[in-house]
Amino acid sequence: MKTLGSLFLLALLPIGELALIPHTQESISPIEKDPLNQIVQSAQLRNETIFDAIARLNQAFDISVSIEGILPASGTVANPKFTTEIENRTIGDVLTWLCTLDARYTWIRDGNMINLFPRMLLNDKNYFFNRLLPELHFQDARDSGDAAIDIVHRLGDPNEHLIFMGIGGTQSFAKPWTATFHDITVRQALNRIAQQLGPTYGWQIGGTMHQRMIMFHYKLGACPNSKIIPEN
Repeated sequence: MKTLGSLFLLALLPIGELALIPHTQESISPIEKDPLNQIVQSAQLRNETIFDAIARLNQAFDISVSIEGILPASGTVANPKFTTEIENRTIGDVLTWLCTLDARYTWIRDGNMINLFPRMLLNDKNYFFNRLLPELHFQDARDSGDAAIDIVHRLGDPNEHLIFMGIGGTQSFAKPWTATFHDITVRQALNRIAQQLGPTYGWQIGGTMHQRMIMFHYKLGACPNSKIIPEN
C-alpha cells in the first residue's frame, strides 16, 4: 500500500440480480461503433443500487468506468435500492437512466472513460477531482501508484491526501511511462493513468472526506451468479 497522504476502502462492487442482455457485435451498424452506442437489450434492477447495475455494464461490455462515491465525514453512506427495468437502450441511455433513479449522481465522458460522481460537485472547482493542473509530467512512471502520487504532489496542497490500494489486476505499466499534459483536471489525470494500464481499466474511491482511498481496477467486480445473457 502506498500512502499519498492519509483511509477508505471501496471494495470492488458486488452485483445482485441485474440482467444485461447485450446485442452481438454483428448487430451494431457502422454509425453505432461508438462504445457507448452499444445496445443493452434488457437491464433489470431487483432491490439493487445503481452501482450494481454499473458494475454489470462494465462486465458485459468492453468499457471503462470510474466511480467517485459520495464520501461521508465518517462511517459509510447508505445507497438507495431500486426494483425496475429498462429495455433496448444504448449504454449512454442506461447510464442517464441510472442517474435519474439515484439523482445524487451524474456522469460525464472523457474519451472512452465513463466517470460517475456526485452531481452536487459537478461545478465545484475546489472539489479534489475537479482541481486543475496547469501542467502534469510523468517521468518513467512504472505503476499506477507512483503516477497517482505525482498528481497529488503536483497540486502542492498539504490538505489534499490519498491512499493508494493495489488490489487485483495489473497495477504496473507495460513499460516506463513518460508523458506531459497541460490544463488537465485531477479526474482526467487519473483517467489517463487507468488508460495506460489497459483499455478497460478504471478507478474508484471511497473512505471519508478526510481519508480518501483510490484503487485502479481492470473492471468492476461481479458476483459469480450475476446474469449476463448475450443475444443468440
